[in-house]
Amino acid sequence: MADAAEEVERDVQAGGAKQTAKDLFAGAVGGVAQVVLGQPFDIVKVRLQTTTRYSSALDAATQIFKNEGPLAFYKWASVPVQVSVQFGGFHYARRQFEARNTQTGHSSPTLSYSQLFASGAFAGLANSFLSGPIEH
Repeated sequence: MADAAEEVERDVQAGGAKQTAKDLFAGAVGGVAQVVLGQPFDIVKVRLQTTTRYSSALDAATQIFKNEGPLAFYKWASVPVQVSVQFGGFHYARRQFEARNTQTGHSSPTLSYSQLFASGAFAGLANSFLSGPIEH
């Protein structure tokens, strides 16, 4: 068991920063793709749900583009970024707890309820720096 803990420690030290960079880059690319591709559909969906002035999704998209311009499809685009920060913060804390559990000799890196709670709290704290100024 001590060999396994030492191996995990070496992996964490050697690849921790590299894995974090990969995770951040992959998350950023996924987040940008989601906003660029998904946000216009979300705007049209919300407009259809909240008003009766459009006869179809295509009508809504056409009128939004014609009357408000292409940037209207990206209103509130910062919200998915906030969600990404929450996920990133939670998974960072979760990985830290898993590494600590493995290093201290637990039979499984599975998190306890209190560690899950602390991971969620860390995510909420990280997100508050973004959402606080936006939602004041």
